[in-house]
Amino acid sequence: MPRDDRFKKAQQAGADWLETARVRAEEFLRELSQATDTTQGKAQGALDDLLEGSRRSTEQLVSSIRKEIASQLGLLGLASKADLEELEIRLTGKAPKAKKAPAAKKAAARKASPVKKASPAKKAPAKKASPAKKAAARKAAS
Repeated sequence: MPRDDRFKKAQQAGADWLETARVRAEEFLRELSQATDTTQGKAQGALDDLLEGSRRSTEQLVSSIRKEIASQLGLLGLASKADLEELEIRLTGKAPKAKKAPAAKKAAARKASPVKKASPAKKAPAKKASPAKKAAARKAAS
């Protein structure tokens, strides 16, 4: 029987070693998972910061471009819509009429009497050059 006791002791030692290894592996995996979550959170935060910075830079660039376009148009001396309306008031003495919506114009056009559309004009056939013109062209070419 002592042999069975030694076998049981060896078996118990192996089982204890396996249990210890399993506990260590579980702990390692928990730590790895926490580190991965932390790393993933940091990476997501860095990505969010990068995207926000990119968005701000794009908005600043668009704003700068708009300002430059407005400045260049101002240098050209082009009249603005407000300037044209003011000129119309001075010339006519009346405020400009409010424009109708495009849909209202189309509806009014449909109610008006139908107008026949002209068919496209046909082209006349090309005339052939006379024999005298052909001879003159040959003489000039030689």
